[in-house]
Amino acid sequence: MRLPYLGLFLLLLAFVSQPSFAQEGETAPAEETEPKRDKDVEKAYDAFEAREYTTAIELLKIAFGEVRGREDKSTILFMLGECYRNVNDYKNAEKNYQKAGKLGYKDPVAKLYYADMLKAQGEYEDAIVAYTEYKKQNPTDPMGEIGIESTKKAVEWQKSPSLYQVSNMEEINSRSMDFSPMYGGKAKDNNVVIFVSSREESIGNKEDGWTGESFMDLYTTSSERKRGRGRGRKKGGATDVLDVSKLGWSTPVPLDEEEILNTVQHEGSATFDSRKKKLYFTKCVKEKEQQLGCGIWMTEKVGKSWKQPE
Repeated sequence: MRLPYLGLFLLLLAFVSQPSFAQEGETAPAEETEPKRDKDVEKAYDAFEAREYTTAIELLKIAFGEVRGREDKSTILFMLGECYRNVNDYKNAEKNYQKAGKLGYKDPVAKLYYADMLKAQGEYEDAIVAYTEYKKQNPTDPMGEIGIESTKKAVEWQKSPSLYQVSNMEEINSRSMDFSPMYGGKAKDNNVVIFVSSREESIGNKEDGWTGESFMDLYTTSSERKRGRGRGRKKGGATDVLDVSKLGWSTPVPLDEEEILNTVQHEGSATFDSRKKKLYFTKCVKEKEQQLGCGIWMTEKVGKSWKQPE
């Protein structure tokens, strides 16, 4: 708690230790200002800084042709890499991080993110080489060694698949982003899934400048319980197990059709308390063109309706 006061003291000390006016016969030094950017470049930077990544991609492509010099061009290439990484386009992110490095981008983090993108695409051998180069450039950052070890683990895991069954939930998945599933329903039931999606059915008709898709809402779906026969872990023969490959899932619908929880802004990852009574979820708020940020909100169900979240 002392840090704000220390910062204020140092600021005041710096202020009073400097002359507040030029002495007679002296000329006050001119204030240093950043060179004015081209209008197209300024728009691209503004979109990037506002995290409007989908919008920024097209603007940065234009800006790249407007700037001169390796430093400015490498900066824009790095920014393009960041945009593509944040919209999960790993191939184009990889290409732009690599180009930024070749043009002499100064921050070694470009090499780290380049390695991350290679790993994300399953290019494990190339990723290890890139992580090793990053480790040499920035030996104090543990992320280089972590990247190397985690990539080696990925190779090991592919050679030794787990005993878990992984199935594509085709009835639930859409072409948009669907993620962060959790079990809903009654306390001990796992036949209801709540998840986040940016599918077109979401509330509101505006496009999110970050993702280029609809704003995210909470959705729910339920399954029909069917039992299949399979080998259990216990000795002594077959046991009943839940055969997930034979489950049928209903068409996802908004968790809140009354639009108490889901709004025109983002509603994100959710979780219940242990009794499945209180629901905690991420909600992003924007008022009068002001981004007020995202926070954790809480609500609970009363009858068939949800309470106004707090």
